[in-house]
Amino acid sequence: MKMLTVSLLVCALMALAAASDVTQPEPILQGLCPDNFFYYNGRCFRFFPDLLPWAEAEENCMNMSANLASVHSRDEDVFIYSMIKERDASNPESWIGGSDCQQDNVWLWSNGKKFVHTNWGTTILPGYKHGCIVVNDGAKFRWDARECSELRPYVCAFTM
Repeated sequence: MKMLTVSLLVCALMALAAASDVTQPEPILQGLCPDNFFYYNGRCFRFFPDLLPWAEAEENCMNMSANLASVHSRDEDVFIYSMIKERDASNPESWIGGSDCQQDNVWLWSNGKKFVHTNWGTTILPGYKHGCIVVNDGAKFRWDARECSELRPYVCAFTM
């Protein structure tokens, strides 16, 4: 009986250790970022409901020492979608920092970070000039590309 109890205890400890290895999204930590910015994973994010073309939105972000948000993981996608939804219940398509303006179908982040994570909701066709990335496309919680001159709300981010 004592051996069974020890075995169960060891199994329980292993299960708890394994559960603690699972990456959990960080809670929004107020006070680490300027007013109206939200902290997530070492960066500060803010949704702006103003309708601007992509380049003007990027310029506004740069005026705050930020860029349109780059997205590097599924957890960051979820965080950004949640932040937009919290600020605007209609969950509008919103600019983030990706564009292929330099070369068709070669996607780059405006902050110079490496483009490693994608969350496309549609097929991006080579040779078609898409322009700039929006989150919350018609499929919701996915990305799509729109002409950069379209007017959209946007998300800025900067590293702490």
